[in-house]
Amino acid sequence: MKTSNESGRSMVEMLGVIAIIGVISVGAITSMSYVDSYFRTSATLMDIEQIARDINDMYSWAADYSGLNMADLCKEKIVQNCVDGDKILNRWGGTMTVQSLEQFNHMKFSIVLTQVPQVACERLQDQAHDTLMSMYIRKADCGASENPVIFWSN
Repeated sequence: MKTSNESGRSMVEMLGVIAIIGVISVGAITSMSYVDSYFRTSATLMDIEQIARDINDMYSWAADYSGLNMADLCKEKIVQNCVDGDKILNRWGGTMTVQSLEQFNHMKFSIVLTQVPQVACERLQDQAHDTLMSMYIRKADCGASENPVIFWSN
């Protein structure tokens, strides 16, 4: 038997509290996801700029970038996340490839990222011209299966 001075929470009130906590949690998770994505793209662009500067320093004595290879970049600790001595992982679980190339009789080098999420691919395109000085985006295929992003040296 219930007396008039008993207090407690009804099931409806408890469900209301749980619903409010759920809405707040979803908002927090969405915000954290956005911040994480923004951090990864910004950090990737800073890494690419630093790698480009280190490669330029490493080859400053040479006339071109011939001989540039992933194993040397890993050995010299110019790049991080090396696996098996010559495979480089990017922040999204894909790969990063660095190679020399020739364009119009000028030697350059490229950095290629694969398996970049579409949102990050688009964000890299948007932020690259403001962040990078030694590289530029040659191609970003943000609608492809692997979403490759290709940077070329200036």
